[in-house]
Amino acid sequence: MPNRETSGVGSLPVVIILSVALGVLVLGLGVKALTRTQGLLEDQRAIESFNTLVEQAHAVSSGGIGTKRYFSLDLPNGEILVDGRLVQLEVGGEIRRSEVLPLPISGYGKGERIRSGSYSLTLVAYRFDDNATLVESLRLEEM
Repeated sequence: MPNRETSGVGSLPVVIILSVALGVLVLGLGVKALTRTQGLLEDQRAIESFNTLVEQAHAVSSGGIGTKRYFSLDLPNGEILVDGRLVQLEVGGEIRRSEVLPLPISGYGKGERIRSGSYSLTLVAYRFDDNATLVESLRLEEM
């Protein structure tokens, strides 16, 4: 008849192996969840920055000539594409948001990109010599 004290010692390596395997599994799931959460937080910061640009464009457009606003954009994993009045948030090669601004952003041609940084947005007007038409636009400058 086996001794009760020695039978418990024999199963100790199995218990240790199972504990280590379970610990590695839980650690792997935790790291994966943290990585995904960090990516979602970066996406949210990019969306908030995009919304900031759109809000500032609306605020400046409704002001008078020379109205200026200062703001910062935090786009850790994205860029804002500009095509005149159309602005789009691109994150990871995918368009996440699109907006049409009240006035075009001058100096930014089709496909130009805005990245993280501090900016000023000013309402400017141009008068063409051939006619008396006054054209308004937004001038975005990196600080």
